[in-house]
Amino acid sequence: MKRLFKIIISVLIAAIICAAALPALLCFTHPMDERTYNLSMFAEDGESKTEDKGWTVFINNQGQIKELTPDGTGGFTGLDYAGQTFYFSRTMEEELDSPTLRIGVANRTVSVFLDDTLIYTDCPDADNRIGYVSLPMLEFDRAEPVIISLPSDYHGKKLTVAQSSPVIGENQNYPQKVYPSEVSLYCGYSYESALIADASETAIPAALLFALGILMLAAFVWSAFEGAFIVSLPVIALTALLGMCEILASAPFFYKYFGGPFKTDLTELFFYLSIGMLLIFFTIKARRKRWILLMAALVQICSTAVGVLTECGLIVEYSQLYVNLVFLPMNISLIALPTALIYSFFHMRNAFHRYMSQTALGLIVCSAVFLLLCVVFAPERFDSVIRNAIEGVQLFVPKFILRPVWGLCFISGIIAQTAELLQNEIRRRSEASILAVKNELAMKSCENIKRQSDEIMAIRHDTQKHYAALRAMLDKAPERAVGYLDTLIGELSQIRPVINSGCEVLDILINGKLSAAKDMGIRLDIVRAQAPKTLPVSDSDLCSLIVNILDNAINSASDPKTSEPYICLDLHCKNNYFVFSCENSAPVQEKECKKISMPEHGYGLKIIRHIMRKYGDMVSVKRGVDTFKISVAILLNQSDK
Repeated sequence: MKRLFKIIISVLIAAIICAAALPALLCFTHPMDERTYNLSMFAEDGESKTEDKGWTVFINNQGQIKELTPDGTGGFTGLDYAGQTFYFSRTMEEELDSPTLRIGVANRTVSVFLDDTLIYTDCPDADNRIGYVSLPMLEFDRAEPVIISLPSDYHGKKLTVAQSSPVIGENQNYPQKVYPSEVSLYCGYSYESALIADASETAIPAALLFALGILMLAAFVWSAFEGAFIVSLPVIALTALLGMCEILASAPFFYKYFGGPFKTDLTELFFYLSIGMLLIFFTIKARRKRWILLMAALVQICSTAVGVLTECGLIVEYSQLYVNLVFLPMNISLIALPTALIYSFFHMRNAFHRYMSQTALGLIVCSAVFLLLCVVFAPERFDSVIRNAIEGVQLFVPKFILRPVWGLCFISGIIAQTAELLQNEIRRRSEASILAVKNELAMKSCENIKRQSDEIMAIRHDTQKHYAALRAMLDKAPERAVGYLDTLIGELSQIRPVINSGCEVLDILINGKLSAAKDMGIRLDIVRAQAPKTLPVSDSDLCSLIVNILDNAINSASDPKTSEPYICLDLHCKNNYFVFSCENSAPVQEKECKKISMPEHGYGLKIIRHIMRKYGDMVSVKRGVDTFKISVAILLNQSDK
């Protein structure tokens, strides 16, 4: 109970510390409150605004100004000729810290003025004066919008943007439409925080997956030092590292570092490879009907290879078959992963699959509870989740479902693998501890046998003298012979008992404890000592069982309140059962207890009951006024009859 209390307290402390540190880790994944002013003359849906937001759109030919005519759809007409530079200007009435202007232009060039002062231009060699500048079109599309930091005294000044226009067709007099670029004003700090948030959203999960992969590899190396070669550990580590690569490849700055474009989508490639490694991991962990998961893994990996080769144009040209082959790994993965998950539910006798299925079920339940809490306490968030789900289903059902299924299988597999490693480590340490106890008891048993042998040799050496002395006493002083015989009997009773039951492990365990009991002045009685050569009990369980029974007996018999300390053992086989009985003296009880199946008091008795549940749970306990007796019966194999 005390140990359980310590475990609960430690878990609570760890959870509280993690809960306190988590917000600090995730705080930079959310940008600062953004104050952004959309100054564009277009709505987000592409429709024209009913308000012009203070903009005036015009052309200026060396001081001759002519306003352009809106067409009601966001465009303006009225250029003197195709390709003419036009202007749009407004007074800046918005106030912001670190004001930053964002102009969304693709292949147009712009020059920006603040109160007729040039603050930015794409064409520094041109005559950058309002009314005189002539801007050409770009020969390529920009990768990023134009970002301009405004001076701190911008408020109240007039912003003017000069923008180029294309030449459409050969007819220079074509009544061309022009569309002013999108313009927004925001706080530079908010923009920087958005960049930090994007980087954090990429770096944190990637770093966690990297750390997880390194941890699994470290466990792999550690297990090799311990003599175990666990192949599944590097496979699950590779799964985590491929997941990390998938996150990095999806980052908006990925191509800035690695160039591109690539012939295949690296994000999807790393994702499908991580699924393949995860399926191989499940195949390695399988015990029965492994071929099911092996086939699923092979088909998924082959479909990924086919999809990549198709995207690279090495199999078919673009067609409906091309599309089907590209999406083949997605469809196969959506079948293979649930197959692995269902497999774990049907093989729960295996420790790994039991942990995996329980974890998966727990995650599903937690997700359902979270959605219910959202319905009650945050309905707007629930509406957002449902809306995103509906959009995902409408766009592409497999792609929407696959990623959560992968996450469920991956997290369940990692937790199951970790739990299995911990279980194996606990078992290894327990076996090492039991082996140390057995070695100690074996040494004590050997010492006991040696001392008994020395005592027997000494008595044998003196036997002839004792016989001669008895003969002389019978002739001359018969009354002294009785006392002399009592003395000899007392010396014989001091010889340390040694069990020779036929089971080597059992003899080592019992003899070591009997020696300790003899040293404490406890009388030892052996009724029978019969046992099969081997018992259908693991050495660790047999050690715990016998040691706890004898320890309880020695502790009880050595109690100062016990008048005549003794231990009586009876080992024998009966009706295909091995019966081990141990009776000992105990402190006097006021009330005599009747025979019960198993008392709940005593830590040693609880261990005995826990062990015997594996072997038929045949345990009998009798509590007398000043005695205690426990008997266990273990069913033997047919060959042991």
